Amino acid sequence: MGANFNNFVCQVENIAIAGTSQELAESKISGSYQFTLSDKTKEEDVTKAASYYPGFFSVSYDSPTHVASIQMVENNENSRRVLLRFLSSIRCQKIQVDGQSLFIHEFYDAYLK
Repeated sequence: MGANFNNFVCQVENIAIAGTSQELAESKISGSYQFTLSDKTKEEDVTKAASYYPGFFSVSYDSPTHVASIQMVENNENSRRVLLRFLSSIRCQKIQVDGQSLFIHEFYDAYLK
């Protein structure tokens, strides 16, 4: 019995761009973040995902530029951890900072914790 490779599907990584480490350091203080999302990300997906977290942050999404602007309600470590749930729910697998791609948990440890 041979292997059937016709059913193999390769999923392209969905990477959000967070900018520079300096911008993220400033965001951690201000509680205001911007992520450039994949052009495959739909506005209705962002809106739906954001609707689950109004106690933690608000999200505005500019569809033409694919930029999600996030304002923390309470700027603390727990709320920033919830931000990861939001990013995961819109299928962001990695976050790019200074041109380097990080898995979401690595991004949290380096920039949100």
